Amino acid sequence: MNTITGTAGNDAITGSTSADEIYGGDGNDTITGGLGNDVIYGGKGTDTVSYSGAFANFKLTALYEGKNSAFSGYTVADQIGAEGTDTISSDVEYLSFSSGSIVYKIDNGTLTLTDTVAPTIAITSAATALFKSETTTITFTLSESATNFAAGDVTVTGGVLSNFSGSGTSYTALFTPTANSKTSAVISVASGVFTDAASNANADGADANNTLTLAVNTFAGQTSSGTVGNDSLVGTTGSDTLDGGAGTDTVTWTHASSNYQLTSTASGWKVTDKTGVDGSDTLTNVEKLQFSDRTVIIESQTHASYASLPSELYQFFITAFNAAPGVTYMDQLAEAYNYGMTVKDIVNVFTTKSQFTDVYATTLSHENLGLQLINNIVKNSATTAAKTEGAADIKAALDIGWTVGEVIYTVFGNLAKKSLSDSTWGGTAQQFNNEIAVAKYYTEVLNQSTTDLETLRDVIQPVTQSTSVSSDAVVTQLIGVALITGGNGV
Repeated sequence: MNTITGTAGNDAITGSTSADEIYGGDGNDTITGGLGNDVIYGGKGTDTVSYSGAFANFKLTALYEGKNSAFSGYTVADQIGAEGTDTISSDVEYLSFSSGSIVYKIDNGTLTLTDTVAPTIAITSAATALFKSETTTITFTLSESATNFAAGDVTVTGGVLSNFSGSGTSYTALFTPTANSKTSAVISVASGVFTDAASNANADGADANNTLTLAVNTFAGQTSSGTVGNDSLVGTTGSDTLDGGAGTDTVTWTHASSNYQLTSTASGWKVTDKTGVDGSDTLTNVEKLQFSDRTVIIESQTHASYASLPSELYQFFITAFNAAPGVTYMDQLAEAYNYGMTVKDIVNVFTTKSQFTDVYATTLSHENLGLQLINNIVKNSATTAAKTEGAADIKAALDIGWTVGEVIYTVFGNLAKKSLSDSTWGGTAQQFNNEIAVAKYYTEVLNQSTTDLETLRDVIQPVTQSTSVSSDAVVTQLIGVALITGGNGV
């Protein structure tokens, strides 16, 4: 048997692959016996014997000896691994398992699970960039409750924290960026500044979620107004207020559209640079947004109420063109319907228009037309088998003389009426419902009026059966992202 002896200091001792007799010596030692059947003495100090295996893999037997049956230690037997059967003397204070993640305190033959895990903290904010007069709530989420986490534990540059509050594992504070600044704000919590109930200090200061960086641009912008003509407006690097006036007006930014966020306001739109460089610009009476990579159309116009129109008009426009109608096309649908045309008649007329035949060429075979219609309209809301069956039904209907309009009105109209719980087509029915909700909001609330089909398709493109349309805020955010990303960023 090998003999290994520690020093008077704090040692980390590892045994050999055979049986060892290990003496920790003085100091607080961590001892790993290794693969053999070892005899381990802790010595002075607070000593821990460590095993790599899980606690459940071991059989522990307390040892008592002498006239008074005094506790003399443990045998620790690895039942499934290769760490042997060790004899641990009573001068060892802790046993650890799973490579130190589980620790038991030894107290006169009784084992007590001990918390030795350091708490962690994650810092989050709803905002990624802040502009003039803006603030944001910072949330601090701890992995374990702490009673001594305080505002003074937070390091802040580029602004100030106020209204610090919370307890246990959740705390919040209000962050206000420095005025007239473009310097990013950094909020972090260093290691060793707070503890959990077992007095373990946090040790995650270098973790990525322990530092929050916010883009900042708190410089004031300018207020500019266009003329009665078609104007091109360019803001400053601050937060500008731009009113295009009459005409078709364009606001230009120098960076790619992916740098920006588009949100609707009561009087128009707001374009926010997510990197903080160009500020957050408020737009009124503006029809086009020009970025370095693409143009976004946000034309709008007032309209009469569509409340008396059947929702099927939305459904069949979406089905025929894979797009939201917008005000201009919806006014055409309303005029035809109010004139006395049925929905079926309107569908038959609209499917002869170039906007439809440019996508579904009149030279397509019935089979290929069926496949294209199913794939473009159903998307991924049904299985491949169901879509194959649906395309075959369309081909069969066209083969017996149905018009394309009749197919769209009948086949896709029936799909829209399916129960949401239908195992085959319920997902498609839900997708149709979601698409109508988004198209209605875009048309009736945002009053968007472009006839550019690419833009109208962008609005509908990201909508699926699982898209949330639970609130106006959710829908307007979806539309803003769809417009600025071309339908690819939702």
